[in-house]
Amino acid sequence: MENIKIGIVIQGSLVSQGIDCVNNCNELVDIYSKSPFVSKTVLSTWEGEDTELIDKRAVVLKSRPVLGEDIRNRQKQFLSTFEGVKFLKNNSDVTHILKLRTDQFVPIEIIDEMVLIYKKDQYDCKFFSQPLTFCYINRTIPFHIGDFFFAGKVSDMYKFLFNILSFESFNFQGAVEVDV
Repeated sequence: MENIKIGIVIQGSLVSQGIDCVNNCNELVDIYSKSPFVSKTVLSTWEGEDTELIDKRAVVLKSRPVLGEDIRNRQKQFLSTFEGVKFLKNNSDVTHILKLRTDQFVPIEIIDEMVLIYKKDQYDCKFFSQPLTFCYINRTIPFHIGDFFFAGKVSDMYKFLFNILSFESFNFQGAVEVDV
């Protein structure tokens, strides 16, 4: 079993639907930085966002906003998440990534769940080296997998997001996770 080192990618705008998310981001940085499993935290947001008040323990990345059609902000979400994953892949020793949102609080106990899931030595996965973990599955909508937070091995998260972004703003169906 490899030592699990988790990188946190907090993705999104610092003002979401009129709500100031800076305090939430700083609280996430603070609580997750206390976990012995968390190695690095990245806030991945947009050019033009005021990040002056963001906790300095987080690396701040700013991407160019997506232009053109962006159904339900998918491209925006996946682009900023991809930038955070790419940064951690190239600039840290993290083995796994947990993607969070700027406008949602996810308790630190999710780290314990990740360690339980990813400490196994072998997995039966066809496309990834380990399973990707999502926050929920909606059984009333076929193939709908929640993306409020999700996690996986760095290389698998990179591959997952790269494939989604390869199709730009083309919308195959309502459940993007099935399109990969």
